[in-house]
Amino acid sequence: MASFDRDDIVRTFQLFHKPGDVVEVRVPRSRKGVVSGYVKDAESFADAAMWVYHNVEYSDGIYFTINQLNPDLLARSANTVQPYVRYSTSDENITRRKLLPIDLDPIRPSGISSTDEEHDAARVLARTIKKDLISKGWPEDSFVVADSGNGAT
Repeated sequence: MASFDRDDIVRTFQLFHKPGDVVEVRVPRSRKGVVSGYVKDAESFADAAMWVYHNVEYSDGIYFTINQLNPDLLARSANTVQPYVRYSTSDENITRRKLLPIDLDPIRPSGISSTDEEHDAARVLARTIKKDLISKGWPEDSFVVADSGNGAT
């Protein structure tokens, strides 16, 4: 498992959200079932991610929401994560879409990582899509291109 850097986690929150935004942190499959919680600031976000990293065995990663959520969700688990949750964010909990995610992963059977060539191809495609959209008038600073481990977003 890769190591986590708290400062990088705080910067990630700040890249996608502003203080006060309600964000879900979720591990969909772990030895503790679905682990989930809601936070509204960068420090709580980092605390939640670090707690998961140190206390939960998982294989599918730690995820977080990028679009604006109903603030009432914070009542489910305010500024902390919990194991074995029954409810997590669904589409109807999104109150505003402010980002358009483009997930570029190779088509592979579940549980099988991409090859180095597939991973590289996804990252090249992400940069190509960004360049093409900029050429069509999208603002250059409106993109976050990231390595997702098996591909790119």
